[in-house]
Amino acid sequence: MNSMIHVLKYGGTLPWTYSDTPYEKKIDPNGITTEFVRCPDPTARIVAKITRITSSND
Repeated sequence: MNSMIHVLKYGGTLPWTYSDTPYEKKIDPNGITTEFVRCPDPTARIVAKITRITSSND
């Protein structure tokens, strides 16, 4: 998860959207961005929710 968190920390986004699912990406450039990330192990059933909040200090 560290690499994905670093991408978001520095303003990036992950390439997938999971459109029309409960895991659909939500992006608000002036507020909260929510990304869902599946574990790369296909036998694991883990989805992480990562939320980036834009602060006035950014």
